[in-house]
Amino acid sequence: MITVVCNDAAFGQEVQLLRMAGLPDDIARYPAVSFAALADSIGMDAITIDSAASLTGLRTRLAAAAGPLLIDCKISAAVCGEHAGLVGRLGR
Repeated sequence: MITVVCNDAAFGQEVQLLRMAGLPDDIARYPAVSFAALADSIGMDAITIDSAASLTGLRTRLAAAAGPLLIDCKISAAVCGEHAGLVGRLGR
């Protein structure tokens, strides 16, 4: 089993909705959490992806996984896809 956590240190979509409404987004943010460290603490293999360079060797690591693997993928809340506005429009 491979679990990928898209970790933006925030409640992703809520940040985007608050921004679209012109409101501060700090209520939807939380201190950075290392899901990889959490997984490691319970004996689960884990890796953190925080840059393009950290992707080096991922394919080998995936192929060699003998059990569950968690990938803590750090992403930026500053990037917003076109779909983000759809949720706000559905309630109107």
